Amino acid sequence: MPSRRVWRTKGESAKNLVMAFRPEPETILSRGQLEAFTRQLQMLSDDGVERIYETTYRECTFKERILPPAAAIQQLVACWRVLRRLRSMTA
Repeated sequence: MPSRRVWRTKGESAKNLVMAFRPEPETILSRGQLEAFTRQLQMLSDDGVERIYETTYRECTFKERILPPAAAIQQLVACWRVLRRLRSMTA
């Protein structure tokens, strides 16, 4: 049985590849949203900030080779900065 080849034009194959590998747009926090999140953290107690840090840390773990969302990383860094400031004030 002869092999059947499907011929595509150059434009067709290029369109298929672009559609197949198009990443979803990733949401990131704006500067205002990040500042509001930091202000909310600063109003919490040490234990409250630690709990939020732990939850954001869990969100930032790798799951089956999938990168964590950028917004979760931004929140983790904001929590870390607030915790560091709190720890330097008490030390």
